[in-house]
Amino acid sequence: MTASVTAVGGTCGSAVIAGIAAFLMLQAVRMPRRWVSHWGVLLIVALRMGRIYGRWHLPALQLPG
Repeated sequence: MTASVTAVGGTCGSAVIAGIAAFLMLQAVRMPRRWVSHWGVLLIVALRMGRIYGRWHLPALQLPG
């Protein structure tokens, strides 16, 4: 059970990192902040739903330890 929880947590982290990267890139091209926030959250939700319902496999972030 621990391995599956770690894998899901890593996938969730990868989705959040992708959402933050999209937020920063859209903000860099001077899109209005309101829309930047919506697109960042939408990307995170889409990746999480794809993981749950579409059985997508995102790379899990591995920190050196």
